[in-house]
Amino acid sequence: MRHTLVCLIASLAVAAEPPTVRELVDRLKQIEAQVALIERESALPVDRADLWAGAARGMVEAADPHGSYLSAAELAIHGLGNEPMRVGFGFDWRRDADGVLVTRVVPGSPAAKAGLHPGCRIIAAGGVPVDGDRRGFAEALARGPDRKVLRIRPVAGETADVDLTRTELRDDGLAGTAAPA
Repeated sequence: MRHTLVCLIASLAVAAEPPTVRELVDRLKQIEAQVALIERESALPVDRADLWAGAARGMVEAADPHGSYLSAAELAIHGLGNEPMRVGFGFDWRRDADGVLVTRVVPGSPAAKAGLHPGCRIIAAGGVPVDGDRRGFAEALARGPDRKVLRIRPVAGETADVDLTRTELRDDGLAGTAAPA
C-alpha cells in the first residue's frame, strides 16, 4: 500500500492547484471506500493488496500511457534493478522562468542522436508553442504518436527542429550529460 500511496500523492501533486492535506485525505478515503465496497460486494474473493495495486496501475496509466506500475515482486522478477529499461526520448527537463530547459541527455538515445544537450531550450512540441504549465508539455510528450518534432534553441546556435522517436532506453537515471546546477 505504501507504493500506491506514493503514486496517488505524486499524481495529485501535478494538478494545476496543489491539493490541501485535507483534500488528499478525502481522496484517499474515497479510494478506500471503493476498495471496501469491492471487497464486500464481489462475487469472488479479492485481495485488498491486489485492489490497491490495481488502483495504482490505473493512476499510472491515466497519467502516462507509456508508464507502468510494478509491484516490488514484479520488480524482482523483471530484474529492473540491474538493467533499468525505460521508454522515452532520452532527455530530462524542467520548467523554469524561460520555459522548458533540457537538463540531462541519455547517451545513445534519440535525443542524443538528434543533437539535444543540457542547456537547450524547447520552444515548441509538435508545432505547439511551449508556453503554459508544466503539465501541458508533459502531456504533449506522453500522449499521442511515438514520433515528436521539437523546436529547440541550443545554448549557442540557431533554432532548429529535431525529430525524435520514442524507444526503449537502458537508463538508470544517472548516466548522461547533465546541466550545471
